[in-house]
Amino acid sequence: MTGHVRGALSGNDVTGRERKYSMKKSLIFAGMMTVLAVMPARAHPPSDIAIKADGTKVDVVISHGTKDAAKHYIARITVRHNGKDAIVQDAITQTGEAEQDVSYVIPGLARGDRLEIEADCSLYGTLTRDFTIE
Repeated sequence: MTGHVRGALSGNDVTGRERKYSMKKSLIFAGMMTVLAVMPARAHPPSDIAIKADGTKVDVVISHGTKDAAKHYIARITVRHNGKDAIVQDAITQTGEAEQDVSYVIPGLARGDRLEIEADCSLYGTLTRDFTIE
């Protein structure tokens, strides 16, 4: 009889451990869900970059939708001319809900030159595009 009681207690002990393990898993899952809920749900990198060059003037349009341009915007634009940093611009807001529009003058810009435009989102992600001036 004593062996039977010990076996029953031992079985309850395993169940108790299983409950503790299950509880730990639940707490970890709840913690991860809380972190994900606190993170900005709509944070995303820019979706596209387009340019229009006219002589040494370059108009840049960075597609990046946002509902709150004061918090979620294109924070930094880097322009590299033939592999060298030509412009680094930091921003504190975005020019519109759908895109960031900027214009630059790049002295010495000529046909055949390569421009690399990099756009960094204030919350998450970067997009880089390469262009050859025609």
